[in-house]
Amino acid sequence: MITNQEVLQQLAKTLLVQAGAAPDEAATVARVLAWADAAGRPNQGVWRLPTLCQRLRQGLYASPCKPTFERVSAAIGRLDGGNGLGHFVGHEAMVRAVEMARAEGVGIVLVRRSNYLGPTGYYAQMAASEGMLGIALSNSFPKVKACRGEAAVLGTNPLAFACPALDGAPLIVDMATSEQAGSTLRRQAEKAPGEQTQTSILAPFGGAKGYAVGLVVEILSGVLSGAGFSHQVRSMYKDFEQPGNNGHFFCVIDIARLMPLEAFVGRMELLVEWLRQSGEAVLYPGEQRAATLRQSQQQGIQVDDDVWSSLQVLKRAG
Repeated sequence: MITNQEVLQQLAKTLLVQAGAAPDEAATVARVLAWADAAGRPNQGVWRLPTLCQRLRQGLYASPCKPTFERVSAAIGRLDGGNGLGHFVGHEAMVRAVEMARAEGVGIVLVRRSNYLGPTGYYAQMAASEGMLGIALSNSFPKVKACRGEAAVLGTNPLAFACPALDGAPLIVDMATSEQAGSTLRRQAEKAPGEQTQTSILAPFGGAKGYAVGLVVEILSGVLSGAGFSHQVRSMYKDFEQPGNNGHFFCVIDIARLMPLEAFVGRMELLVEWLRQSGEAVLYPGEQRAATLRQSQQQGIQVDDDVWSSLQVLKRAG
């Protein structure tokens, strides 16, 4: 099924409101989900709606959630997400981080009492679109073993970094700290239910290095924020008794405090040129994503037929 971003976003909002979300919060969540599909990241897109709606109906998300923000210093804040939809809570936190960075040069917001927030790259690029550097981290329920460990103790713990680069195509690093993304395996299992594609425990990427990076994400987004961490974080797919209890960490740096934005972009252009000179097939992180977003705007978004059908069923169910 091919549709456009506006139609997909409106459908997502409608389904979330039907399930009990406040309209303004549903609109934000829908915008993030549709962006993920438009950017070629469907595992973080509207495919997630049936689960999000089920958790809403069972009261596992508060909506309206009324997040509360506490400024603990000029450049550091804490946000209590009120157990809201993670996409909305994450958006609110990054808005605060950008505001503080504009006023103070840097803004850091730690988030507790949140839930799964979708593509961390979306939040990092919110800062890049304001001419700033953005970092977004989130923990998730344990699915990844420690290096040389046997049991799951960390989440796939995604991290993202974004900054302005070339002609409206920011550099975006967005990755799980596990060898494979849990959503990829779950989607594979849905498409091929008879095959053993879903594993219960994942390895960290790069052995000890990935384990260390995933642990840093856990400390910053979970331990330091006051949110749940490791076994205190709940699965959005398996635990329908308790909220997720996820934590997030956002950091924004105002480039203009260090050099004119034009100078930074010029230096990035030189860096990208050197990257491309190193091999004909070399792209910088985020370049393909920007191209996919442009293509989606011009030609529409390809949504898998099974996903589109499930959304129509959900809509008819009311």
